[in-house]
Amino acid sequence: MNSKVLVAVALVGVVVLGLVRYLGDSAAGPDAMVSTASHIARARAATYFEDGKYADARRELAPLVEGSSVTPQDLLSAAAVEFHDVQYEAAEALLERIEAEAPRSPGSHYIRGRMNRARGDYEAAERSFRIAHEEAPGDLPSAISLAMVLSEMGETDEQIEANLREAEELLRAVLEVGVDFGGSWYVTAAYRLHRISIEQQRDPEVTQRYSDLWRQLSAQDYKSVTEQDLDKGSFAVV
Repeated sequence: MNSKVLVAVALVGVVVLGLVRYLGDSAAGPDAMVSTASHIARARAATYFEDGKYADARRELAPLVEGSSVTPQDLLSAAAVEFHDVQYEAAEALLERIEAEAPRSPGSHYIRGRMNRARGDYEAAERSFRIAHEEAPGDLPSAISLAMVLSEMGETDEQIEANLREAEELLRAVLEVGVDFGGSWYVTAAYRLHRISIEQQRDPEVTQRYSDLWRQLSAQDYKSVTEQDLDKGSFAVV
């Protein structure tokens, strides 16, 4: 069989396969076609979101959010778009829809925490991050965000010290996962423990241990998370 015949056979195979898939989707009915369209819309929204094209991401998600078969993840994705576009009222409305069904949704409360922190409402941010951490204890961004806001709170010396002690406990738990798994979140935990130990004049041996760890990570060119990383976390994404 010559090469021209082989090419022709291959082309026929592609056409037949496409026809079979088309007929299969048609036989499955409109629900399958809607499902495919929804998957495409989500993929497009994710691409636009990563490019910072929030209006385009919003447009792709709108039919899903307004549809009768909207999922909690669709609502969370839409809320993430509004949050990153600094449309907090629109984000709040979407989060309320999520929490109507899942009052302690970790994703919803993570986004709330980031919004409240941006507004300067640290008490509300602490409550939201705490729920996110309690509902998703293995989520490193939630633990880091709770630790960060705790370290910035407190009116009396006793409150400040209690908050810092809790923050240190959260950060040490992040270190336990190791740098290979924790990545930049691990590095951020190490840096903040290093700073707290110095500023609060912790035990010299403990301070030295965190200082050595931080220098070691810096020498290996590891980087802490950025504010943008914190805003996204694990949940405020599409």
